[in-house]
Amino acid sequence: PTVDQIRNAHNYLDDYKDELQIYAETTKLIDFLSSWTSSSTRLETRIVSLMEEMAKHKFVGPADVDLAKRWVRDLQSVGYVFPKVRRYNQRRHRELVAKHEERRLHKQTDRWVSNEALRQCQLEETVESAGTAAETKASKIQITPAHLNSTAFKDILLVVNFNHPNYDALEPFLAIYKRYFSNIKIYGPEVPHHLKGVVTEISYDRGFFSYRNIVDAVDKYPNYAGYLYTNDDTLLNLYQLAEFDQDRVWKQVPDRVKDVHRLSKAPPDDWFHWPKPEGLKMWNDPMSLTAEQKARIAKFSKVDGPVNVRSFADGVYVPRRIGTELSAVLKKFYAHEIFLELALGLALIAVEPTENWVNWKETYLWSDDTRAMWRTYLEPDMSMLHPVKLALDPKAGHDVAEWIETVEAIPLHQ
Repeated sequence: PTVDQIRNAHNYLDDYKDELQIYAETTKLIDFLSSWTSSSTRLETRIVSLMEEMAKHKFVGPADVDLAKRWVRDLQSVGYVFPKVRRYNQRRHRELVAKHEERRLHKQTDRWVSNEALRQCQLEETVESAGTAAETKASKIQITPAHLNSTAFKDILLVVNFNHPNYDALEPFLAIYKRYFSNIKIYGPEVPHHLKGVVTEISYDRGFFSYRNIVDAVDKYPNYAGYLYTNDDTLLNLYQLAEFDQDRVWKQVPDRVKDVHRLSKAPPDDWFHWPKPEGLKMWNDPMSLTAEQKARIAKFSKVDGPVNVRSFADGVYVPRRIGTELSAVLKKFYAHEIFLELALGLALIAVEPTENWVNWKETYLWSDDTRAMWRTYLEPDMSMLHPVKLALDPKAGHDVAEWIETVEAIPLHQ
């Protein structure tokens, strides 16, 4: 059957007033639904009972209850038989899920173990000796055996972030970058069993705080010249990066700064993260930033007071000499739940003047049309491109690898 809806043009203010309760009382509704129960095993009875109970709590009105009752009666009048309701058995449910997961993991393991790229991707922590703190700092994480065509990144740890537990991009990503980096550390949420030795599990946060991975890598593996952080869907122009000074930050200098006090008094412009309260809370915490760090930020922002700095954060290189200080600042930002694109740029500015950065060229493709045309944005002076979905484009991995091999590096005016 088809249903046609005929209605007048929208009155958006009335729509907003009509639907306001849905958004304003979402938590209350969820709590109600999670606690509601019925002794009846008849679905039609439970439907009506639920609507009546929702009316008592003002989630719906009497007309909605009447409509539900008439809907049930109409279905019964045409001979529809409602399915029986089975009692929820938590133990049985868990057993069924466990069996399903076991079958799924066995299938995936067979598929992935047979893959050459992952067979060669065994992550190892190598500690020369376990004893003093100084000896422990020799800890590195390596991919063995290493197959490199270049030694430019031999002492750089590539820190790879997966925002979501979609690991189909792992194989093509490694196929491209593993030959250039002997040191790779991969982070991601909800890691399946067959990847436990390859991906370090982190809690799922949609990538809002993925700078935690930089902190973890810097703290646990301090014996590197630097740390190149990237996402699984970021394309890096490695021959361009190989020309850069590894004792400097590699990052496009941010150009969007907002005075936090003004944000609280005026409507936000075009980005919903600007007016969030976490930034001001962080600035009001005297432990978040030192006087010297605040002075660096003020010099950059030309604002004498709290500021938000927006900086895209899908790729950055951090030299070892600022790693410890940057890690400390990011930990404090994370304690205040500062969003990634507000945290990373501000933290870098706090610990390192932007005059000392390699101001690389970042290219971002926001619309679906430009994303599909990502190949047209492969320019020799581009340092990074985001996003390139390796798992969705079967030919992407081959094209990226071929481009990296053939592109000529163009030095930036630093």
